[in-house]
Amino acid sequence: MVIPLVFLAAAAGAAWLSVGDRVSPLALTVVEWETSLGFPIWIPLAAVGAALALVEVARRRTPAATSSPGPSPRQTRPTLESQRRAALAPQAEPGPGWRAAVDAQALRLPLGPQGRVKLDEAVDVPLTLVLRDATPQQAKHRYGEFARFLATIPTPPAARVRLESCPLLEGQIHKAFGAELAQVFDSGRFHVVSCPDGVDVRFAQPDPRWTAH
Repeated sequence: MVIPLVFLAAAAGAAWLSVGDRVSPLALTVVEWETSLGFPIWIPLAAVGAALALVEVARRRTPAATSSPGPSPRQTRPTLESQRRAALAPQAEPGPGWRAAVDAQALRLPLGPQGRVKLDEAVDVPLTLVLRDATPQQAKHRYGEFARFLATIPTPPAARVRLESCPLLEGQIHKAFGAELAQVFDSGRFHVVSCPDGVDVRFAQPDPRWTAH
């Protein structure tokens, strides 16, 4: 703050000589300068001093870039799933009504005419996304909706995506649906397996309510 104070002190001195004194030899010199320049010299001195002072204050208030490093990309998804599991923790014990709420939520998913959710299509697969006549872009949206839905309910033992009349998706479904699941589940928490008409996904550590149901 030394340099800003020097400019501000010089501006104050020049202002006094120009306005308050005006009779001493130094004051007369300052007045002559101001007459030649066309403006009081204390104004630019004060402006420079104030600007330097503001820069110094801002610099001192700005924290160092290395003081609080942000999380690495690998830390983001585990944190999201940890929050999801924490939100479900109070409901860990089996209770009446939870399955009906899950089924109702599944049937309300915004899947359009190309998608629907079937309940209990197989003994160990309680939730199945069925896609019919879907393009790859339409399928991507519905994969994402289904994956996010699975991440907000008690983790089932398995889920399925089944294709009906979707020839353009047959070679892409394993990778495409797995990519959407990876956005909301930690690595190693699910395993995608190809089957003749789509894929099955098996979840590690499913919620015990599905076993008790």
